[in-house]
Amino acid sequence: MINIEFGSSKISVLLHTIMMYGKMSRSSNENDWNYSLSPAKSCDFIQLLNNPTRLGEILSNDELKVCQNILFNKEFKNQTLLEALFSGYDALDDSNYKEIINRCISEFEEHGFELSISKQVTDLFHIIDKLLNTPEFSKLYKETLEYKEQLSKNWENNKEKISNFVGFIIGNNNYKHIKVMVLPPIFDEGITTQGSNRDIYFSRCHDDRKNHEIMELVYLTHESMHSQILPYEEGQSLESVKNLHGFIQYLCDNELCARLCNEQGITYTYGENQQHHIKDETFKNMYPFFIGYMCRNTAFPLNDVRKNMERNPNYSKEHGVSLYSPSKIIDFFKSKKNMTPYDFAELDFDLLVEKLKEKPLSKEP
Repeated sequence: MINIEFGSSKISVLLHTIMMYGKMSRSSNENDWNYSLSPAKSCDFIQLLNNPTRLGEILSNDELKVCQNILFNKEFKNQTLLEALFSGYDALDDSNYKEIINRCISEFEEHGFELSISKQVTDLFHIIDKLLNTPEFSKLYKETLEYKEQLSKNWENNKEKISNFVGFIIGNNNYKHIKVMVLPPIFDEGITTQGSNRDIYFSRCHDDRKNHEIMELVYLTHESMHSQILPYEEGQSLESVKNLHGFIQYLCDNELCARLCNEQGITYTYGENQQHHIKDETFKNMYPFFIGYMCRNTAFPLNDVRKNMERNPNYSKEHGVSLYSPSKIIDFFKSKKNMTPYDFAELDFDLLVEKLKEKPLSKEP
């Protein structure tokens, strides 16, 4: 069973919102989905950060300069301090954040980066205290806690069928406990940290789409894969990491999403969550292998492969599915019924895909 503990902390909500405001301020692409605010929500705290007069009522001029350093100075590996905090450490909570921030700054300096903020860390903590006590932040945190309850309920109502689906495909249903720190529902965000616990930061924009709650489940499952179910392993090659991520996308963003939508009578166009990968040849060549992997242990694998290949004509055309032989796909996996997703990620799909085609490509005279 995929068991998730949902939490939230004032400090993670505060610093993540400041980080995303900084990204929006630097972004040259207003349509970048990662950095765009939900049109369904107005965030008073973002407006506070964007209002020099209001900020001046809360912070001194020296403190405002420190804020500029936090938001805009990319001093380590092209990251701001906050971007490093949210990617490389255990989840921030209200008891550990000072220790983690000090450790992050020390590690920056060990790498030879003289941070302009390192001598102002006391000011930073004073700034945090002041911003935490604003009515704008109190409203945002209250909304976050309400969202956490909704998200937790949605997961608990669906985790058994999701766990069974994932467990059948990957051949394992025994997972470690997963911790999710819930963020405000004004950004689409899913971060699996590189800390020792591989915690997750998560939020989905509230909107009016019929499948909004389904997409929450889909991307929670996706991040759970990165966290404890199929985490990247030390020494794994870049190509294998890319392939494992492709596997997770096919499994969660496509298969799980399609099943949950169909269950509720919601129209889902197969592949609509993956349009940005259509032009990636390796990702396209992986598709018939993923179908075979998914069906390798079903009661009627050949029939199931055929059905999956015929599901969506447009998606199948983009992936050249008509070229592939269902029987060759099944034959490939006959001796690989116990193949793990990590083994799958080691396959050279660009090389192997030719072996699955109905007929060899004709050679030019």
